[in-house]
Order: sequence, then C-alpha cells, then structure tokens
Amino acid sequence: DYRRLWVGSLVSHIGSWMQLIGSGWLVLQLTNSPFWLGVEAFAAAAPILVLSLPAGVLADRVDRRRLLLIAQSCVGALALILAVLAGLGVVRLWHILLLTALTGTVMAFTMPAWQAMVPDLVGKERLMNAVGLNSAAYNGAAVVGPALAGLILGAFGVAVCFALNAASYLAVIVAVWLIRTDCTGADCGRNVTVVDSLREGLGFIGRRRLVFALFALAAVVSVTARPYLQLLPVFARDILAGGPRTYGALMAANGAGALAGSLLTAALHRVPRKGLLLLCSAAACCLALGGFALTTSRPLACALLVLVGGGATLYMGATNSVLQQLAPDDVRGRVMSVWSMIGAGVMPLGSLLLGTLASLTGRV
Repeated sequence: DYRRLWVGSLVSHIGSWMQLIGSGWLVLQLTNSPFWLGVEAFAAAAPILVLSLPAGVLADRVDRRRLLLIAQSCVGALALILAVLAGLGVVRLWHILLLTALTGTVMAFTMPAWQAMVPDLVGKERLMNAVGLNSAAYNGAAVVGPALAGLILGAFGVAVCFALNAASYLAVIVAVWLIRTDCTGADCGRNVTVVDSLREGLGFIGRRRLVFALFALAAVVSVTARPYLQLLPVFARDILAGGPRTYGALMAANGAGALAGSLLTAALHRVPRKGLLLLCSAAACCLALGGFALTTSRPLACALLVLVGGGATLYMGATNSVLQQLAPDDVRGRVMSVWSMIGAGVMPLGSLLLGTLASLTGRV
C-alpha cells in the first residue's frame, strides 16, 4: 500500500511543481510585480491557516483514505479549469488567485489526513524512514518538475504545465483507491464536539514542552527563512537577468538539495541527538540563504540553493518525524494539522511580507 502511494505521490508532486512554476511566471507576466507573487502565495495559504485545525479533527474521525480520494479529485479538477482558461488565452489574475485559494482550501483537508495516514501504513518503528521517503518524493519532484516546466513554458506555454498537473492527480487517486489498510481515525465514533476535540489536541501541544518548542521554532523558520521560493521569479529575472529557464534552474537546484536532505533524513533515523541535528540544519539553511541573497552569479546562486534546500528539508523532515513519534494515535491528526498550518499556512505570511517589502524597496 505504501509503495503504491509513494509512486503516486511522486507523479503528483511533479505535476504540482510544474504548476507552481507556471503560475508564478504567469503572475509575474500579468502584473510585473513581486507583491502579487506574495499575494498568490498568501491566497494558497490563507485557507490552510484557517481550516487546518478543524481539518485535523476530521482526519481523526473519518476514513482518511476516502477523504484523500475526494480531495485529490477536487484539486485535479481545479488544475484542469486553470489549464482551460490559460489555453483559451482568457486567464486573468483574479482567476489565478481564486483557483489558488480553492486549491488551498482542499489542501487544508488533505495534508493532516495524509500525514496521519503514514503511520497507519508503515508503523511507528519505520516512521522516520517513511517521512524521509515522502520528502524524497516531494523533493525529487522539485528537481524534475521545475526543469520540465522551464522547458515546457518556453516551448508550449503555461497551459500545458497546468494540464499535465491535472493529469498527474490520476496517479495518486489510483494509488489511494487501491489501499486496503484500515486508515480510519482513532477518534472515530467518539461523541465529542469539534471544539472539545480541538481543545484536546491543542492541550497536548501546550502540555508537552518539547512539542511546543518544536512548533515555535518551526513557525519562526517558516516566516523568516522559507518564503524565498515565492520571490525566485523576480530574482531570476531582475538579479540574474534570466528567463523561465533560469527560474527553472534555480528551483531545480533547490529541489536537488532538498532531495539530498530528505534522503539524509531517512538515513539518520537512528541518530540519538536529533535536537542538535535540527539546530545545525536550520543554521546551515539560514547561512546559505544569506549568501544567496548577496550573489549575482548564476552558478553560485544554484550552488547555494542546493545548500538551502538541503538544510531546510533536513530540518523540516526531522521535526516532522519527531512530532509524529511523540503524538498519540488518537490526537495525531490534530497535532499534524498544526504542523500543516505552520508549514503551509504561516510560511506564505512571510511571503506576503517579503513581497510587499520587495515592491516598496525595489529590491529582492
């Protein structure tokens, strides 16, 4: 079951990265403003920020497999709509922002269920390996997807990127459909209100100092260090004097580092001092990102992004696995919904802030 899901997610992630590259470049073409790149990222994140906690309650109460089937079908349909609009040449900025926000709404319910289902399929003893492999699929796609998108953008146009993303969701839908493991949430059947369920999950985080500290550090990193991806189209065009291929190369370099970081995460599952690993990887990411901000050389920019992607992924992957190991089965969905909220919801707040600063100062 897990093997099929991993292959399906790899294909889907490649499509998602292609759409991310295509939509970022399209927004820049339509607006010529880094501010709107931040707004697009915020449109994707705002629903996740608002809905992740109730989505975590749902993930603990229902069949996670069925929830994922519905969600992935909806996201694929939204990608197809965007492909049609772009193909007909009628796409406008508000179309992109609306469809991005709707996609974020669906993803708010997808991510906690996906995260919570992994231990159901592999068991907690193999959890860090599975987290590393999941991250490898995502970041392997981050190498292939941007590189393909850069070529397709120049040769066929942005609509093809969106259409291929829509088609890629079929792989994960089939993989989830074939799962036979019972993935029903451990909280299913309890006569407890949503508010009480939320209070129970947040209370667990508040009582466990280590869990709370991990979330707090992740929130700081997500706001200050991780939003650089949303500004890469501007960096590629204005600082490196490049086009779609330069943008794709930067994203692919980041993805290559992230892939290495995810494989390292899987290999280091027996490391005893994971706290030191978390701090060192976060520090390496921030130092490399500072160097990237100062360079005007394309090769050096790509090399530094390899280090940024590797450090960020190792940090996030190790934190993810530690949190899932610490969380009891009956609150795992709610705990991971907070993780989703921080990783995918809080980070674009930093993107919006940095996009605004870039527009006001004229510098990225």
